[in-house]
Amino acid sequence: PADAIIPAGNHEIKVVYNDPVNGKTDEVTFPVVVNKKPVTISGGASKPKVYDGNTNATLAELGTIEGVLPGDEVAIDADNTSAKFDTPEVGTGKDVNVDYAINGKDADNYEISGNPVKLTDGVITKADRDKPVVADGTTNEPIDGLTPEMEISIDGGKTWETAEPEVILPEGEYLVRYAETDTTKPSLPAPFIVSSGVINMVKGEAFIVNINGYCPESEGEVQFEILAGDPVEYRAVITGLSEEELKNVSFKAIDENNTFRVYIPMCDAGEYNVEVQFKNTKGSVSPVYNFKINVNLSEKYIHNVWEDVVSIVNKNTPDLNSKDFEKRFTAFQWYRNGVEIPGATMPYYNEKGGLNGVYYAKVVTTDNRKLRTCTREWHFDYGLKLDVYPNPVVDNVNLTLSADNGKAHEVRIVNMTGNEVYRGSFKGTTTTINCRNFVKGWYVITVDNKEAKIIKE
Repeated sequence: PADAIIPAGNHEIKVVYNDPVNGKTDEVTFPVVVNKKPVTISGGASKPKVYDGNTNATLAELGTIEGVLPGDEVAIDADNTSAKFDTPEVGTGKDVNVDYAINGKDADNYEISGNPVKLTDGVITKADRDKPVVADGTTNEPIDGLTPEMEISIDGGKTWETAEPEVILPEGEYLVRYAETDTTKPSLPAPFIVSSGVINMVKGEAFIVNINGYCPESEGEVQFEILAGDPVEYRAVITGLSEEELKNVSFKAIDENNTFRVYIPMCDAGEYNVEVQFKNTKGSVSPVYNFKINVNLSEKYIHNVWEDVVSIVNKNTPDLNSKDFEKRFTAFQWYRNGVEIPGATMPYYNEKGGLNGVYYAKVVTTDNRKLRTCTREWHFDYGLKLDVYPNPVVDNVNLTLSADNGKAHEVRIVNMTGNEVYRGSFKGTTTTINCRNFVKGWYVITVDNKEAKIIKE
């Protein structure tokens, strides 16, 4: 019927008509797209909460939906609507982003405009130190070193007294913290919380490890920086390389420069797992935390064949004189000064103008492991050459350097009377300059210390 309501989606409409010319009945079908009707939601309000280390939020008021046609059944789906604070820190007037969902028999014909909706009424208050606080974190590791002034709470539910020497936490949110009200104790020392594999502590006390690939020529220690927090002791092992279990390793003092060291024996290149555990000034021991360390291929795997070519030794050993001709690597990507070189995906790389910088390669082995080499540095600068074309020029002139030294190149153009008509800069080896408005005559182009003359016609 003409007044039928067509739901949102893709449809076909068939029109049947009588052809007055031949008197026959004919029909035509054409597609029709019915877009969802936008609706808005307003009047939502967030519920204040006590600091718990995460951004989860709840709504005090869901709000109201506006723009639904009379007779249609559409409502806010409370079960599938979620809200999050912008940050987990204490504050008022915080942003709360609400990701609304709708339901009802006609919900498929509507969409929420401006979703997620941002509220600005968020409030997170400071945690009471005499009540357990729950923060993000999951672990199955035992936490030992608990003292009588501490307790453990999970989801605000069961609390374990510290009379138990070890507590193994099931999966879920948890926090270990001081529970007594003695004002001589810090308000929230909140020892150890684990969140997504990152070692954290409330109130800015966080063990954050700065990890770089290790370049071994022999066995040795790798130093890691603690970017925040002040643990006093640690113990660490590399699983799979160490014969000792972490629990049998003695604690060592953190270095004066707030670093700790991990012993790495001579080993093959690859990714290894490090287990580390910390102890704070009160003798509390953290759970066992894991992070990855990359041991890189020796710098001996790359060498300069000529002054303008760097190559990788594609063998199981970096010894060039080895009679082992079995290929170890199947894919390559070269880097200069920490930047990927576009198109440099062969076992060698030719640097026009001479090798000039710090080079390394990322490779894939025959058993599909992704590795990288240690770095090598060379400086064989043949000097840059400048080409300009077309010459004479009518509209645009192209400038091309013989090599890329990784720096910005200063460009200056002056006319024959010495007046500057253009100044700029570019990176890479090529650039184009519009000379259409230059008057006819001779010009001198200077790129860094290289000069070329052009004629403008």
